Amino acid sequence: MANAKQVLDIRGDKGVPGGMSDEIQRRWSEKAWAKAVRNGNYDRSRAHLNFEIVRGKIQPIDTKRSIPKRIAKEVKNRDLYDRNVGLPEPKYRTIASIIFGGSRERMLEMAFGKQTIDIDGGDNSKVQRRPEIERWAMDIYRFACKEWGKENVVSFVCHLDELNPHIHATILPVDDRDHLHFKNVFAGENKFDFRDNTLALHDRLAIINKPWGLYRGDPKELTGAKHRTTEQYRRAVRRETQRLEQEIEESTSILNDLRDQIQLSQQAVKGLQTMIENLRKEKIKAEDELAQLKKQAKTDAANRDELQKLIEAKEKALADIDAKITDKEAKQATAQGTLNSLLAEIGKNKETLSVLRDQTAQTRAERIHTQIMKAGFESVINSFGKLVTHLSSEQDKELFDGTMLSDLAKNGSKIVTCAGLLFAGMVDKATDFAHSNGGGGGSSDQSPWGRDPKDDDRIWALKCLHQAHKMMKPSPVKRAETVTRFHRR
Repeated sequence: MANAKQVLDIRGDKGVPGGMSDEIQRRWSEKAWAKAVRNGNYDRSRAHLNFEIVRGKIQPIDTKRSIPKRIAKEVKNRDLYDRNVGLPEPKYRTIASIIFGGSRERMLEMAFGKQTIDIDGGDNSKVQRRPEIERWAMDIYRFACKEWGKENVVSFVCHLDELNPHIHATILPVDDRDHLHFKNVFAGENKFDFRDNTLALHDRLAIINKPWGLYRGDPKELTGAKHRTTEQYRRAVRRETQRLEQEIEESTSILNDLRDQIQLSQQAVKGLQTMIENLRKEKIKAEDELAQLKKQAKTDAANRDELQKLIEAKEKALADIDAKITDKEAKQATAQGTLNSLLAEIGKNKETLSVLRDQTAQTRAERIHTQIMKAGFESVINSFGKLVTHLSSEQDKELFDGTMLSDLAKNGSKIVTCAGLLFAGMVDKATDFAHSNGGGGGSSDQSPWGRDPKDDDRIWALKCLHQAHKMMKPSPVKRAETVTRFHRR
């Protein structure tokens, strides 16, 4: 299997949401499992084959402690600095989520050998895990420990219940100052550093993977490989958005059902509490009456027999009250347990819903980014086409200065980001973004700006790009300050 390729995917995260932690550790309820099997590529009959490596030992996945709790304990014990602590919403990437794997055929061979796997929903409960996948996982674990430090490998889980076996590692990116800082550890100063660091990491991983028949693929910068056309990519993103929106609708429905159940449970707990309080008051009253009867029996010899009967009846009534209190307290404990379970489940569903909404926003942003980038490249090509016929050695600087081509070359990423906000209708955020990144020059003309009902997405994206180009130009004051600083050098 000489063509089998290794897989390495690195993503910086602002933390590990509870929903993602549950997915990695398979900390799912029956309902969550059913949904995962229905909507994803999970095989519950193989879930028992999953394992994790903890301190160099292979063991079943520990579901008692979530990954966020593991991270919190590590941060506290080692006094690491997390820049997101105290912020209303996480802002910085302080976690590295890494996927290790390879070509499906080779990974299945390492995991299951020649055993037959039914990937179409069949029962694979009798399939056994092969030692080869464990040895490979241990080699990758040692690689991760060497690269980022054994103490920083918070979670290292091998999933064998999906279409392609793989490892999901959660790494604390601890820099030299004991700060959680993804950029310092993985990325570098700019995107070129990140690319070079990632390519070098692929090279080092390939040395580990070679004995296992997994090889490094050629960088896409050299091959020019494109997995999908732009239109195919757009369709895939649209389908993904629709799927996520459907999941959001389902999760919202589940949340509403849970809220109804919680309300009923709260009413049950409150009702039982009221009953218990009334019974305790009744008990105090009966105890007082019993004390009075006993006192009277000591002094009233003539009616002692009758009083004794009343005392026995009152004692029986007290025993009945005690039995009722015990019964109601047991029912209250059960009702409270049900309520706690429902509250925990609604918490998990809220986290899942939050993750789904973030993913939906991201896929929408990808659609916007595709439109902006397409329009941007067309604009660059057109600008260059007009300029190239006029270039001369003396005029180069003046011709390029202030053009879309020149400004995109200098500040393209921020211009496109600003254009994306405009495209999405977030004008205020686009304005704030421009000002916070040195813009504010605006346009020299005061012509009205906005989307015409006849504009398709491409024309609207191009308008947004041109408007963002104007907005990202420095204001006259900032330009003057820049010129002043330049002459002082």
